[in-house]
Amino acid sequence: MQPKPITLKLTQEELDFIQSMAIDIHGCPVRSRGRSYDEVYASTKAGVILEFALERQGAKKNPRPWSPADRESYAWDVLWNNKKTEVKRKRFLTDDRTMWYSWDDPSYVKTFLKNIDLVKQLIVGDYREVGEDTYEVKWMLMTDVGRDFKNYINKSMYNLGQMYYNHKQDPNCNYLM
Repeated sequence: MQPKPITLKLTQEELDFIQSMAIDIHGCPVRSRGRSYDEVYASTKAGVILEFALERQGAKKNPRPWSPADRESYAWDVLWNNKKTEVKRKRFLTDDRTMWYSWDDPSYVKTFLKNIDLVKQLIVGDYREVGEDTYEVKWMLMTDVGRDFKNYINKSMYNLGQMYYNHKQDPNCNYLM
């Protein structure tokens, strides 16, 4: 099953979850990385909107409470199609004209690749705010993640320090746009 475009309004329960998570992240020096609470809250909210959109379509949230000692608590976000799935955002609904999913910070790639023994699927999407706590969500790609997934991660020739996922060469990838 593939995710479908959806418009969703965050519930009070979801907003409370975001606030609780932001408080926990802001209280941890490693995870907060010197950011203010408002920056952490905005980043946390941005990180879970796509997860909430998948939950509305039948995904199950990772039930483990976050713990730096428990990779199962942070290596994947939702169960989609009974697969542990990492959900990522690519800003293609705004002004991004590229068709590649990329990481600006290689440390995120290393963390993701370090956990691919747990992650079985990657889904990439984007959203735009269309009202107060209301978002239009669209999906870019969905792929199975296996040991060979590393073969499709490359260094960008155009943006130094950036890495990208070459979905065109990955036979497991379903490009959804």
